[in-house]
Amino acid sequence: MQTPYSDQPRYRDDPSAKDEMTVNEKASLAAQYNLGTLEDAVTPPVNKRRCNFIRGCRSFFGEASQSICTRVSMVLLKVVLFIALLGFFVKSTFFGFKPQCTHSKSSGGFSVNNWHDHGPSEERDISINTTTTSIEGAFPLYDSLNLTTVTGSIAVVIDPQPANPEKPDKPARVSIRTESGSISVSFRLPGTHPALSDAKKIQSLYHSEEPSALSLSNTKNAKYSNMHAFLTPRAYEVEIHTASGSVSGQVAFSNLVNISTISGSVSANLIPLVFLPAEDEEPPRDPDDDPYHPPHDGRDDLVPARPANISIVTSTVTGTVQVSLDEPFFPPPPEEERKKANNKPGRPKNLPHTIAAHHVAHGAGSLHVVYPPSWAGRVHAATTGKGQVSIEGDGLIVRGGNKTVADGVRYPDFEDDGEAAWWGASGKMNVTVASDGGMVDFFARG
Repeated sequence: MQTPYSDQPRYRDDPSAKDEMTVNEKASLAAQYNLGTLEDAVTPPVNKRRCNFIRGCRSFFGEASQSICTRVSMVLLKVVLFIALLGFFVKSTFFGFKPQCTHSKSSGGFSVNNWHDHGPSEERDISINTTTTSIEGAFPLYDSLNLTTVTGSIAVVIDPQPANPEKPDKPARVSIRTESGSISVSFRLPGTHPALSDAKKIQSLYHSEEPSALSLSNTKNAKYSNMHAFLTPRAYEVEIHTASGSVSGQVAFSNLVNISTISGSVSANLIPLVFLPAEDEEPPRDPDDDPYHPPHDGRDDLVPARPANISIVTSTVTGTVQVSLDEPFFPPPPEEERKKANNKPGRPKNLPHTIAAHHVAHGAGSLHVVYPPSWAGRVHAATTGKGQVSIEGDGLIVRGGNKTVADGVRYPDFEDDGEAAWWGASGKMNVTVASDGGMVDFFARG
C-alpha cells in the first residue's frame, strides 16, 4: 500500500520520516544530494562528519607512526656507528696497535714480544708509549729502544744485543721519558753490577738468570738471551728526561749521554764503553789533517773515520744531581775474533775531536760530580748567589778562584807507550760544573 502524498516537509533526521520513506524516495534523495550509497543518504550529517574525522585521524597517525619508527631506527644506527668509530680512534691513538709490545696484566706494566737478534730493521726498533701505566722488566737493545710514559714509572734493565750484520755501524739509541714518574734503569754488561744498592727492583731484574716470561711468551723469541758475552763495536747513545720525577741507575754509553730533569733528583753512575781496536788494525785518520791524502781521494772507504765526539750532559733546574763517571768498560771482542792470534786488543790509535762534559743546574739546584782516578783534563766550576764551589781530588791542581768560581786541571799519566788507555785519560776532556745559586761540588778520585 502506497503512502499518501503529503506536502508537509520531511527531514532525514526525523525517525518517522526515515521509517516511512519509500525506496523510490530514497533513490530520489540520493540522486538529489549526489550521494554514492544508500547508507550515505540515510546517515545523519553530524554522524557522517564524525566518521570522516575518525578515518582521517587514523590514516594520518598511522602514517606518522610509521615515519617516526623509521627515523628513530636510522638515528640509533648512526649513533652505534659513531660510537664504534670513536672507540676505534681512541684505541688507535692512545694505546696504538704496536706489534712490538704487549701489555702485561700480571705485572701491570709492559714488556717486549717477538724480537730476533738479526731480524729486519723495522723489527729492531722497540717503542712503547703509555699514559699512566708503568713500564717494567728487561728489554733488549737492538737498534733503538724508546720508552715513554706520562705519570707512570719506568724500571727497566737494558740488555745490549748484537748489531744487524747488514748495518753493523748503525748506532744503538735509548730514549726514556716521563713527566712525573720515576725512572730506574740499569745496563746489564758482562762483569758489572747495579750501582745503587737501594734499587731493589733493579737488583732483582738485573740478577735474574731467566729472561722475562713476557719477553719469551712467543716461541720466535727463543734466541733472545738477557746478556750477550760481547757488544758490537758501535755508537751507544742514551737520553733520559723527566720533569718532576727522579732518575737513578747505571747508564752505559759510548759517545753520548744526556740526563735532564726540572725539579726531580738525579743519582746515576755513567759507564763509558770503549771499544779498543785490534793491534793490526789501521788507525783512523782525519782527512783534513792528512795533506798527502785530501778528502774524497778514494781512501775514505778503506780507512775508518775519526771516532765520534764525546758528549756528557746532566742538567736540572731546582733538583739535586749526583753523578759519578766510572772507569771505562772495555767490551770483549766476539769469540771468533778472540781466536785470531794476531788480533789482540790495542790502545786507541786516535781520539775524538771534542770530549766535553756539562753538569748544569739552571736554577738553584745543587750538583755533586765525581770522576774516576784515570780521568785527566780540565774542570771549570761556578755558581752565583748564595751557592759555593768546591773542587778537589788527587793530582788535581786548582788555580785561583774563590767561593763561587774555581778552575782545575789534572794532567794525564801516560804509560811507556805514551798513549792514553781511553779518551777520558787523554787530558783533552773539558768539564763544566755550574749552578745558578746552588752548591757545586767536583771531586776527582785518586
